[in-house]
Amino acid sequence: MDSIILMQTEVNADIANRSIRAFTDYAFYCENDSMSPIYLVKTAQIAMAINNANQAKVVLDRCISNYPKFKNKPAAMFMLGQLYDEQHLLNNEEEAKKIYEALIYEYPKSD
Repeated sequence: MDSIILMQTEVNADIANRSIRAFTDYAFYCENDSMSPIYLVKTAQIAMAINNANQAKVVLDRCISNYPKFKNKPAAMFMLGQLYDEQHLLNNEEEAKKIYEALIYEYPKSD
């Protein structure tokens, strides 16, 4: 479902919001499942596509703090940094810099 949404040139907000709801519900009710952090990242991607920066921030924060061993944690941290870095989203360069520095410190060999 998310790949269809993210491949469209114009994202249908209703479908995006239903996807966000489904992914976050799954992550909340099945928080011990290995798919939960993946669904949180997918939620953030969709939220960013519809310019819902606050929703993206909440789920990325949750993913990073609740799943410290998640193999894609560096990507989640980078996305959060981008969210703060983008002028049309959270527009906070200082916070973005802190996140990027933490990413480099925690994952110096990460791509």
